[in-house]
Amino acid sequence: MAVFLSCPAWGQAKAHLKFHMGLGANGRYEVRATVSNSGDEPVARGYLVVSLRDKQCRWTGDVLQTFGSVAPGQTTLVTIPITGELNSYRLTSFQAFDDMGYSLPAVDDLVDILKARESKERKDCAAARVPA
Repeated sequence: MAVFLSCPAWGQAKAHLKFHMGLGANGRYEVRATVSNSGDEPVARGYLVVSLRDKQCRWTGDVLQTFGSVAPGQTTLVTIPITGELNSYRLTSFQAFDDMGYSLPAVDDLVDILKARESKERKDCAAARVPA
């Protein structure tokens, strides 16, 4: 005789990075990003890391910014304050976690757009590094 047990399907949160942009005015700089949750459970917390670059596209440091709970179907704005001038940046990490500290799917919805720009960006950076 065979016995089949069925378990209820576990829901899961799914974080999406929808947009990010660097902003500056009156000597204050920041990167703003929107994170949404397309799952059926809350995202408990997460973080974004931006890698800052100078005018010659050389790395000058990283800034980690945490964010809190994102309910299912909701979107939240994450503001990443930048100390000093913001010349350019790359968003280099995006992670999300459940309320037990386990990683959740974290999808960068911009990856294809940014990948398409990479070749031109690398050429522009190489040109910025050539001495005048």
